[in-house]
Amino acid sequence: MGTIKPQFFPVYAFSSDPNLDQFESKYVADLLMAAEEKSIYSSQPNRKTYRFTKTDQWIGTISIVPMDKTAALTTKHLTYNGQQLPGIGSYTLATKTLNQYEWNRFNQLFQQSDFWNLTSSEEPQGLDGYHWICEVCDEDQYHLVNRWCPRQTGYASLCDFVFKLTQGTQESSFWERLKGR
Repeated sequence: MGTIKPQFFPVYAFSSDPNLDQFESKYVADLLMAAEEKSIYSSQPNRKTYRFTKTDQWIGTISIVPMDKTAALTTKHLTYNGQQLPGIGSYTLATKTLNQYEWNRFNQLFQQSDFWNLTSSEEPQGLDGYHWICEVCDEDQYHLVNRWCPRQTGYASLCDFVFKLTQGTQESSFWERLKGR
């Protein structure tokens, strides 16, 4: 008997087409499970959580969890050869505490993106390119925005800034993390 997977995303979060929605939802959920991430949709963490998932040559997750006056950023960059999904735990882990400027700028860009009013997905989407998926859980509110190759929007500026925040973080590989267990 197989393991029951939690529902990672709301139905039709990725597409109004049920087959495409199911395909994309499963694909992204599999990537998140490879990064040992839990569903923030079904588990509702006890604190505000932002999770960005990017799929292209750089594939991984970036989580931001607010602290007192700043936030903790955690990046999981998946090892992916482009042909098969990475195995569970096949990622490098990087952490960073955002400084006050970074945290304020993140909040400013988040507000400018009008995130809570964006639709979950836009169609049509292409086959080549990348996706930026942002999920936010804040107490009893959850929202997901999925955009294929976002350009020249507040959402694109937010995603670009978040990706830039990952530069210069201290990474540890799967094998380094195993030694620490």
